[in-house]
Amino acid sequence: MGVILAGGRARRMGRPKAAAELDGRPLIAHVADAVRAAGLEPVVVTKEGGAAHAPPGCRVLVEPDEPVHALAGIAHALSALGEPVVVCPCDMPRIPPGVLAHLAAGGEGGVDAWVLEQDGAVQPLVGRYTPAALASIRVAIREETSARGLIRELGDRARVVPAAGLTTFGDPDRFMRDVDTPDDLAAMEHDATAAGEIAPATLAAALAGAAPPALVDVRERWEWDACRIDGATHVPLADVPACPAPAGGPVVTVCATGRRSATAADALRRAGAGDVRSLAGGLDAWVAAGLPVVEAADPLVRYRRQTVLVQVGEEGQRRLRGARVLLVGAGGLGSPVALYLAAAGVGTLALADDDRVELSNLQRQVLHTAAREGWAKAASARHALRELNPDVAVEPHEARVTAATAPALVDGRDVVVDASDNLATRHALNAACVAAGVPLVWASVNGFDGQAGVVAPGAGPCYACVFPTPPDPGVLPNCAEAGVLGAACGIVGSIQATEALKVILGAGATLAGRLLMIDALGMEFHEVAVPRNPACPVCAAGAA
Repeated sequence: MGVILAGGRARRMGRPKAAAELDGRPLIAHVADAVRAAGLEPVVVTKEGGAAHAPPGCRVLVEPDEPVHALAGIAHALSALGEPVVVCPCDMPRIPPGVLAHLAAGGEGGVDAWVLEQDGAVQPLVGRYTPAALASIRVAIREETSARGLIRELGDRARVVPAAGLTTFGDPDRFMRDVDTPDDLAAMEHDATAAGEIAPATLAAALAGAAPPALVDVRERWEWDACRIDGATHVPLADVPACPAPAGGPVVTVCATGRRSATAADALRRAGAGDVRSLAGGLDAWVAAGLPVVEAADPLVRYRRQTVLVQVGEEGQRRLRGARVLLVGAGGLGSPVALYLAAAGVGTLALADDDRVELSNLQRQVLHTAAREGWAKAASARHALRELNPDVAVEPHEARVTAATAPALVDGRDVVVDASDNLATRHALNAACVAAGVPLVWASVNGFDGQAGVVAPGAGPCYACVFPTPPDPGVLPNCAEAGVLGAACGIVGSIQATEALKVILGAGATLAGRLLMIDALGMEFHEVAVPRNPACPVCAAGAA
């Protein structure tokens, strides 16, 4: 039996409470709908005059004008009906039917009165009462005792139920309040537009209850792999329409921010799932509230922002993890290259540099710090990269790369990145890469200008095709003499890192056969097609 308390002398929106309306219907009618949806028979208990506003088909109990007390309607209903009743005031029109059904079930049983509590406030008008509680209710009315006083008198025969712990988890902030003014009504109307949501704390309490809701996480796989609420089921949003609607109890949909989950909740409701809510604010709000998540042990979690790219995916990430890269130079160009390759998850990064960290390097060589001044650059780089991504194996080589040592360093690599600062090293690496069939990504920077290219052995020109004869030592000024903008190194080095990753992934079009020229001062990029030199002493057929 569901008893709707239509009030005594209380007024709502300037009229008797029983006559107040919402959406053009009496408030009583909205509560009656919830009572029927809970499988209960609605009975309206009201003062004289309120009966005229009772919904059709409802029994009406007209209570005496006296006494006027919050519990008087409950006492009258128990006296007239002689059976346990679930009560709800008519000015709480948005109360979820599941709340009433939960109370009707009686919980653990053996209790004469159930009342709801939210944030320390007891709401005696939403609860379950048995005829055995009638005597105590009458004492409370006679002595004008508060609801808490009634609960104290009933002792073990009463139970205060945290509203947030109800199995249907209707947000208690939306139904544990009265509608007293037009502003209150407008606020409740606003809440009604979001009535399909559930707050993180409310969901957490419901999950800890005896009948937790089913969780459906509608994010993408890479998001699910990163973290999730324990016990959730993964169904990507695109697959929700094809999935059978969960049967039985309540369902909560989850995404990152609450937008996709709201869409999924609507789809499930249309499919007949019944009581479906969307987690308000999504997993972001859940985490912000300090609530627990399960973080996946999958090593791909770190790279979820790039595995979502169709050109990468989980397979591409595994290629990166298995890649062996040689980077020559840990200076202005080598710094951004090393940082981005390590951050992307390249498995093994061999780093060759024979120099040491000096204070004048720090304007552009962002791998290093003032605290590591005097360190070998290869060792300093290894230290920085291990802090950035301990999954990357860094092999430091504290020696200059020469024509004699380059072949051994290049052997077995998937790609070589030349970030050196001298032409002799560049030509040595080019020759070794062409001989070994290993792609080479090269670049140089001077002042505000830079250039970059890719050598794809057997499929395009090599470095010597573009720059056939290295000048004598000392002919070209070094960066100490000509100067260099640190940010320009960052631009060109980032291009190198991008080309190296594309080579490993087999994605996109590399700079093979093209010379890219960068003018950072005018922020212009120019491209020149470079043909293969049939007479190149390095890559031509039959070259020694």
